[in-house]
Amino acid sequence: MFANFGLLAKRSLSGIAWVYVLFAIVSFLFITLPQSLITALRMEAIMSDDPLLSLGLVTGLGYLTTVLAIVGGLLVGTLQSGLSRAARIALVDGPTALGGFGGALKASYARFLPVMGCLLLYGVGIFIGSLLCLLPGLAVAYLGMAGVYLCASKDEGAWDALMHSGRLTTKYIGPCAVLVVVAIVVGGILLGVNLGLAALFVSVLGMWGTFTSTLIVTLLGIPVGYLMWMLGMATFATIETAESQVAISK
Repeated sequence: MFANFGLLAKRSLSGIAWVYVLFAIVSFLFITLPQSLITALRMEAIMSDDPLLSLGLVTGLGYLTTVLAIVGGLLVGTLQSGLSRAARIALVDGPTALGGFGGALKASYARFLPVMGCLLLYGVGIFIGSLLCLLPGLAVAYLGMAGVYLCASKDEGAWDALMHSGRLTTKYIGPCAVLVVVAIVVGGILLGVNLGLAALFVSVLGMWGTFTSTLIVTLLGIPVGYLMWMLGMATFATIETAESQVAISK
């Protein structure tokens, strides 16, 4: 999986990386930034001299931005997930098969509706599992984690992709476990950095410190998130091609 990660990192520079960054910037500008701003304004409204009027206005804007964030998050998340198709093409068919930025962008929406359906089904499964208990939710998250990749890159239906993911993740536990551990460690580091920066900026900027630290960590998280995404794609491509005996293009 690490060899395939290196191959994907090299081959992604011709197009996949820039499409991923484009989606990340759109997400930052239209989802993270408005939500963080509304949160900061709500805190300022609570501390204002006329909190009822200002807080009501900010709360109304908050509902609007929340709806936009949910819709936008689903759209951007689907497109980012659709890049799984581009990653597999780059690894299996070779670096010239994708066709640069335009090819990667086209691959990201080639299976838009099935990938969205797979994301929603996966999310509902985790939610229901979490309602029952934490462990069933974690189990669903683990078993289905390759589902979107399979749906986007292998033209499988949402349900079939998630079932196929369950078979792969139980058969190839080693690579999948490594991916999970790395994700937990990286997530913990980012959380620690976020808390540390929040404490620092709050002491300097007051209530706007959290807003500032969130934006900084989000921007720093774009390259980190891309590295983790490539590791995930390399892992899923490794176990999927091992099962189907498809060779990775060298």
